[in-house]
Amino acid sequence: MDTRTERGKAIIGIAMAAVMVATVFAAMVPTVSAQVNPDTTGRLIEPGGLVIIGETNVSFNDTAAGGGIIAPVTIKGPTEDIGTTAKNSTLLAEPTGYVDTTEETFVAGEYYVIGGTSTYTVTFVEPKFTLEIKKTGTDETVSSCVKNQNIDFDLKTNLEIIDPNGIPDGITFKVTDAKDVSRDVKATLDTSGNNRTTFTGTDKVGEYTVYVKTNKSACNGLEVDTSASPIKFTVTELGISISADKDRIAKGKEVTLTGSTSPKATIWINVTSGTKSNVIFKGGKGQYTGVDYTPNATVPGVSLTTKSDGTYTVVAKITDIGTYEFEAKIGTSTDKVTVEGVELSAEVTTDKTTYAVGEDIEISGTSNAGTYAIIAFDGRVVANKTIKADNTFSYTLTGVDKPPGSYKIEVFIYPTTTTTHVTKGDKTSTIMKAGTTLAATADASTAVLLTAPELTAKLSTKIAALGDSFTVSGTSTAGTKREVTILVVAPRGTGATGIDPITGVPGLSVKKPSVSTVDHTFSRKYDVPKTGIDTGTYLVVVVSPGRDGKYGRSSEDALVDETNKKIMGYPITSKTQAEFLAIIEDACNPALTDDLIWVGYIKLETAFVRLNPIKDVAVGEPLSVTGTTNRKDGYLIMVTVEGPTSLVPANVKVENGTFNVTFDTTGATVGTYTVKADDGDGHTDETTVEILAVAPTTPTPTATPTATPTATPTATIPPTATPTATPTPTATPAPTPTPPAPGFEGVFAIAGLLTIAYLVLRRRK
Repeated sequence: MDTRTERGKAIIGIAMAAVMVATVFAAMVPTVSAQVNPDTTGRLIEPGGLVIIGETNVSFNDTAAGGGIIAPVTIKGPTEDIGTTAKNSTLLAEPTGYVDTTEETFVAGEYYVIGGTSTYTVTFVEPKFTLEIKKTGTDETVSSCVKNQNIDFDLKTNLEIIDPNGIPDGITFKVTDAKDVSRDVKATLDTSGNNRTTFTGTDKVGEYTVYVKTNKSACNGLEVDTSASPIKFTVTELGISISADKDRIAKGKEVTLTGSTSPKATIWINVTSGTKSNVIFKGGKGQYTGVDYTPNATVPGVSLTTKSDGTYTVVAKITDIGTYEFEAKIGTSTDKVTVEGVELSAEVTTDKTTYAVGEDIEISGTSNAGTYAIIAFDGRVVANKTIKADNTFSYTLTGVDKPPGSYKIEVFIYPTTTTTHVTKGDKTSTIMKAGTTLAATADASTAVLLTAPELTAKLSTKIAALGDSFTVSGTSTAGTKREVTILVVAPRGTGATGIDPITGVPGLSVKKPSVSTVDHTFSRKYDVPKTGIDTGTYLVVVVSPGRDGKYGRSSEDALVDETNKKIMGYPITSKTQAEFLAIIEDACNPALTDDLIWVGYIKLETAFVRLNPIKDVAVGEPLSVTGTTNRKDGYLIMVTVEGPTSLVPANVKVENGTFNVTFDTTGATVGTYTVKADDGDGHTDETTVEILAVAPTTPTPTATPTATPTATPTATIPPTATPTATPTPTATPAPTPTPPAPGFEGVFAIAGLLTIAYLVLRRRK
């Protein structure tokens, strides 16, 4: 028989047998869910009760009938759909009354339970699990531990809903260790939903994973595990490390010690070498929360607890020079670091070496030790500054009101704020309030020079045109106010019409530009209107307040009282320039005040442009045009040259009241040209110039050469001829034939060729 036929029959036989077996097993399956056992009590739900989605054996109490299982039972909902015909459908109808919540896709929410004589709502909720790893006995979450250290599995869940009286062995922690060995840790859930289980046996170094799985028999058939998102923790070898932020520090300075070991572990930091009494562990700094502690032979250090990541910090102060060894210890594991205490080293500097009287002095310095820097100026304490973590300190000494001269700045370094402090060797001093004389030798010093205050000023131009601008600028090293006052008075006084006036005084401008704190410079730009002001010479006065930052003998904050139109009580309305200047000089008299005054003048006039006479030039020669103007430097003047032809116009910048430009006349037509200068504001000037024809060139005559006379020849008398014998006659040769005319050879050649050609053609025929 064909083997394929035999194989086909065999397959058919197996299939028929499988169908028969399946039919038998189908007959053995009850009509309800395989996880629901009507003979088992399961969990009876009261009205308003909670059901965890996934329970397979729940029933509902027919409270309206006095108790008992509702059977049959119908579940409708969720309740937000009640009343909506299309959605108010039966989700589950169970004749036995025992419900498997996995038979339908339930979502969290309220549902109607209907049956018997009862209709009420219950709430379906999702099972919840939150798992964390914590140090045993604490609420600190950790991600690692050392070998053989116990840790806790902290589970928060809502499984207590199933049995408010406690669920025996309700869950199992599924743990896979660093060697991929799985183990189960069963746990009994309490009624709070907060469950802690101590895990032991972390004897293998490496990464562990853990997830939770429910025990169905203890959780009413609920089957859930969190293996899709396990948590992980690491087990490390027992060990500890320590390091210092500095290997050399000055006595009286603090060193920060850091390291790592097991999370939330108790460790010791000890002084194992060096004079222990010279070390103070600072309480409240880092993980050490005790009081300041000095080690001794009995207790050489302090105990502290590491962070959840296993790290720690502790701060120790070294009070004297020497070498100190710090040890970190946990169990039998140790690590050490050495720190050297050295003598004090301090420096003090200023931002510059020369200052004007009344100017601020910026003081800064460094110290490798101590906590406080006492700063003195001219032998008197002016500040007590804390030394920062980067060993620096700084202070601004404001408004130094001392006569011109050289002054010393001294710094005294102190380790604490107790009454008496050691500065250097056996030199001692008491820390004093500002203004008290210091008796001790300074740890660092420098000197500065104070100079008399100065005021300088200048005008950017002596003459400015209407529509232009000018600037008043200068320097002021006087006082601390960091400003000057600039006063500009019109030619006919404060009652006339001036530039940028204050309210009520049309001929007076008052401006207060600031003075740079870096280079003491100031500057103020004035834009001159094209119209509407008086022309003529304006008075410009600059006043700088004194060291106290006040103006005048009455020590006012402002020089001009613009509200009352006064200067130090003097009315300033309708004053001539001379009267106004007299008021300023009296109110701010340098002999009676420390104010400084500068006086200048500027002429403001109508703009003009003037061309200078221009020299005629020939075609091809450069045409130079120059002129004068009162427009400001950099202003552009348009210069054009028009005539029989137009030359290329030019924009010329004004420089020191003049302008100039040169035109190329190559190719220009001979004739009279008009040269025009225009400032663009309607101010012009014109003149003419002649561009001439190029003068003809006269050729230079060539000199005629002089003939050289020829010498007269002298006649020579021939000698007397001597008679000779008669020669024998020679035969006459035959005449040479004359050659034919050139070109006949070519004629013969052509004729020959024609003959040959004729013969050839004839033969072909």
